[in-house]
Amino acid sequence: MMTGVKRSFMVSTRHSGRRRFVRVTVYDEVEDMRVAASLDTKRTGTYREGHFDDAHGVTHSFRGIRIDSSGREVWRGPTAAHIRLHRNALGTSVVTHEVCHAAITIYEQDCEREQGSIHDEMDAEEVLCYLVGDLAARIVNRLYVYGYYDEV
Repeated sequence: MMTGVKRSFMVSTRHSGRRRFVRVTVYDEVEDMRVAASLDTKRTGTYREGHFDDAHGVTHSFRGIRIDSSGREVWRGPTAAHIRLHRNALGTSVVTHEVCHAAITIYEQDCEREQGSIHDEMDAEEVLCYLVGDLAARIVNRLYVYGYYDEV
């Protein structure tokens, strides 16, 4: 396990019509979280100096796509995002903020073609809201199980 990582776990949702996963990592210290986020962006070529200096949570979203020989998309990976949190910022604001990033990624990948933009139709917005609610509830429930809220 990485230095400073207290706990890492996966949650899933089916509110997009298929099962999607989000990895959640909770760090002991905010600096450990920020360093891990910076290392991840360096790995993917999206690093910007100082980008995470004030972050209390970070979400990296990604797309695992397999393309066949004709150039057609044939498979999308089930894991949509990695949410990084630190033990001193596990309140509603930070958790739901980061979950929104993950939920938007899932919506864009799984729903937007058929449902349309979340801004254009209330039904599309409703799908996004269910994704946010489901993921947030699952993460918070796990944080309770792991004793994070007992420490507050």
